Amino acid sequence: MKIRRAVPEDAEAYGQLRSAVLLESEFMLREPGEYQFEAGELARQLEAVSGSGNSVVLLAHGDEDLVGFAAAAGGALSRTRHVAGIVMAVRREYWGQGIGRDLLAQVCAWARDAHLYRLELNVAVSNERAVALYRSAGFVVEGVRRAAVMCEGRYEDDCAMALLLDGPGTM
Repeated sequence: MKIRRAVPEDAEAYGQLRSAVLLESEFMLREPGEYQFEAGELARQLEAVSGSGNSVVLLAHGDEDLVGFAAAAGGALSRTRHVAGIVMAVRREYWGQGIGRDLLAQVCAWARDAHLYRLELNVAVSNERAVALYRSAGFVVEGVRRAAVMCEGRYEDDCAMALLLDGPGTM
């Protein structure tokens, strides 16, 4: 398994990966039909991310195809440039192989190198595997948003989690 930064030439494959994971997991925020991409626009977004200094998209490659991603989007305002929100996913057939753990470790390493102070995310409370993964990396639950997401006709809670990267009491 190889993990590397996305480049604009990855736009088509990255868009297809994002579409595929929506079909495979009920834990993504978007429904399958709610993500549409145009490769040219996605390539422009990847170019902007690469030049931002506080955002990154990491791609996990299998033998031939992309199998997972982690995206960290940094704040645009001076008061929030030290914070990045994380979204990540792995194709279902690759679950349980440590790819999510490796993606998370690399996004945390990138954030430290980029001198970010805070990584944050939201995760479904019922996604126990993901919550355990984030906890194992040092993320802490900062709160639970009750009935925050409608999934398959039922309200689901999600939790806000964060990791402070440097300073007292952090990893």
